Amino acid sequence: MSHTQSTSAKQSQKPIANSYEEQVSLLDPQKPCRCYRNLHTGLWSVKQGVVRFHTKCIFLKKVTFPVNEKVRQRVIANKRKEVHAFVMGFLTEAGDAPLFDAYSKEKQEVTYNPYKNETFVCKDGKVRSATMCCLIKQEEGEAFKMKVFASGILTEQASPDTIEKVPVHLL
Repeated sequence: MSHTQSTSAKQSQKPIANSYEEQVSLLDPQKPCRCYRNLHTGLWSVKQGVVRFHTKCIFLKKVTFPVNEKVRQRVIANKRKEVHAFVMGFLTEAGDAPLFDAYSKEKQEVTYNPYKNETFVCKDGKVRSATMCCLIKQEEGEAFKMKVFASGILTEQASPDTIEKVPVHLL
């Protein structure tokens, strides 16, 4: 078996967990997880140390958006995709996910393109953190888009007192 086949076999063994109940059974909710777009599965991969599961949708709170700059530079130089950017946060409690829609009139799409930006960005600028985030695979017939929506976004241009305006129950 080649290295590529071995890697693919390992990836396919990870469970798909689309409900909160499935996700919380596979993660420690007291620890942050790192999520990234998996090019092989067409899903989000969720890591706590190792990949725990793949999913079409996950809600996170206390979110940051780390990018490994060294690997980003290698991606640019080699023009080859490599995992180096994550959405990192804590799995929300089951009851918090509906609050994302109810309380987030200011929710925005967050994007990342290593060739255009050093960090994740939204319409207001470079994203540092967010109170809550939804990572979702939006299916459109045969096609799909991997999207990230966040609320309570703190950008590099925002002042620290912006966080004070976030409802306490979302922190």
